[in-house]
Amino acid sequence: MIRMSAIVRHGMILALIAVVAAAVLIAIGLFPVSARLGHLPGVGWLLHTTYQRSVDFWSAGIDPPPLDDPALVQLGAAHFESGCRACHGAPGIPNGALAAAMLPPPPHITHAIKGWDDAELYWIVREGVKMSGMPHWPAVARDDEPWALVAFLRRVPRIRGTEYIRLAQAPAGRVAELGAIGRVANCARCHGMDGVPPMPGVVPRIDGLSAAYLAQTLRAYAARRRDSGIMAVQAVGLSETEIAALARYYAAAPVAAMTVAAPTKPALVEQGRRIALGVSARRLPVCAACHGPGTRPKSPLFPVLAGQPQVYLARQLHFFRARNRGGTSHVTLMFPIARQLEDEDIDALAAYYASLRRGG
Repeated sequence: MIRMSAIVRHGMILALIAVVAAAVLIAIGLFPVSARLGHLPGVGWLLHTTYQRSVDFWSAGIDPPPLDDPALVQLGAAHFESGCRACHGAPGIPNGALAAAMLPPPPHITHAIKGWDDAELYWIVREGVKMSGMPHWPAVARDDEPWALVAFLRRVPRIRGTEYIRLAQAPAGRVAELGAIGRVANCARCHGMDGVPPMPGVVPRIDGLSAAYLAQTLRAYAARRRDSGIMAVQAVGLSETEIAALARYYAAAPVAAMTVAAPTKPALVEQGRRIALGVSARRLPVCAACHGPGTRPKSPLFPVLAGQPQVYLARQLHFFRARNRGGTSHVTLMFPIARQLEDEDIDALAAYYASLRRGG
């Protein structure tokens, strides 16, 4: 018993000495943090093992949605091109030289996704990874957005040839041909050259929106008053001159006529129509008074809703109801209105406005 106590006492003394020695090394700056030197033996293994176990633990319970929607994949590819490719390369495109000099170096995306399931990839994209250079998703409140990137990452092993360029950059490649302002290339990946998204269903149409509304929205994204990790990457850093030029460019685009498929739930569309026009049994605010249809919105700061994607419209109404939607100077008008809407009302309004033709 006495021998065991001595061993414990000596062990505690050695541990204390080690802590003091480490503190001295840190205090006087002797511990090398140079990226050239790499980690001490065993440290890399310890950090990577901790990373794997942590992701396994914290991603438990995440329930992935369907990720096979081509529009979702294309949106994820467009964001990857702007926000991720510089570090992780892309299918058929190697990592950049600066990324290769990082410690640890970011793995090429074809290797980075190996061994992770959908929930784990989502957690990594949303939360980021400490001490690795991997940031968390730029918009903390937008838990929905990272799934687009996960949908693209799931597609990566099957991407061949020029498919990545088609997914991530088209139709942005036409910008140079048209002589448009340089920043349009970033916008065009998701919103198209004419304001009609190449990935219909998940990205809003911006054809037919006023320059005033578009400029205020870009300012809101740039100032982080409106939450979106995808839009923050594009808007933060825009100058006022660039914002005004982009707003004028897209506001001047001709309103595109698009064929609208027959609604799968006509009764839901009719319910939405009655709510929007103020003829439903419930005394709800009249959406058409500000957003149409029939006439232009009362103010250039009110967006046109006809022909917007149903999923997008429903999501925005849920954000308004939760008071989780910043933006233009009139955004607070929607908070008390959305608070009166039930889930069924939101679904009906989204179905109705999505069923309307825009242009033509």
